[in-house]
Amino acid sequence: MAEFDARAVAFRRDEELDTEYLVLAENQDGSGERLEFQRALIITDDDRHLGMDTYCLVNEGGVTHYGGVQGWSLNGSVLEITLDENAAQELGVEGGYRIHLADPQEMADEVRVGLSAILGAP
Repeated sequence: MAEFDARAVAFRRDEELDTEYLVLAENQDGSGERLEFQRALIITDDDRHLGMDTYCLVNEGGVTHYGGVQGWSLNGSVLEITLDENAAQELGVEGGYRIHLADPQEMADEVRVGLSAILGAP
């Protein structure tokens, strides 16, 4: 599993951009290792036709993969994201992510709310 410490976490629902997203980043300014979960609020027929009618994952290199999360768990300060083989290969990780929340008291609720909204309950 790819591992990094997240010092910045943000979940937003943006009606103007028609999207919601959760960003976990290594550094406060969003730089370094990063994993984003994004989901459109409205799915169009074009989205369905293109296979973009689900959430997507984006890493710090800009690589984007639609779907692919097999499961997630948050235990204390450790968030584990398990990916299917296609997602893991495209994102360049083995099996998924283990992300250590730098401040779990401040970050855990936002991570849970964001992932539940975008991916569903674990």
